[in-house]
Amino acid sequence: MEAVGKHIRHLRKERAWSLDQLSQRTGLSVSFISQAERSQTSVSISSLKVIADALEEPIQNFFPMPEEISSSSVVHIGDVKWLQFEDSIHYGLLSNPLKPKNLEALLVEYPPHYKGPPPFSHDGEEFGYILEGTLTLIVQSKTYELGKGESFHIISQVPHTEKNTGDVPVKILYVTTPPIIGKSAQSNGSR
Repeated sequence: MEAVGKHIRHLRKERAWSLDQLSQRTGLSVSFISQAERSQTSVSISSLKVIADALEEPIQNFFPMPEEISSSSVVHIGDVKWLQFEDSIHYGLLSNPLKPKNLEALLVEYPPHYKGPPPFSHDGEEFGYILEGTLTLIVQSKTYELGKGESFHIISQVPHTEKNTGDVPVKILYVTTPPIIGKSAQSNGSR
């Protein structure tokens, strides 16, 4: 999705920041941010959240959000709202905008050969349960290969990244604190 990269570049230039300045504020490499701005790499929702926070921009402004989600605490299979990001990563919103909302549940699908960003850190915790495929998880300098039925729980302040080096999509039940999508969407009432 070229619009995401262009939006990052627009906001960075609007603030008169260099790539190096945005890199320092996010902990992401200059080359990764440059490639993201030129849509030469996919940006995960976690790395986009780090960039959005540094730019003080609500994450939903980077891609279209579903118009409305029920205020019920039950999400039926037909009610899952799907977001497509970077023309490859799919996010199914399993959490409703309950208040207060301390966590967010998503179905995440990484396409085959998804490279992920360089390892980075941010606030919160992440839990993932592999539904299909094999996920390569890198936490600090340790690499884990996780298959169907396996899970991970990490403190997000530790540098980490995810990859799909296989030929089939990886599907994950993903829970994160604090909320990434729903919290920012709630903050300006767009849902």
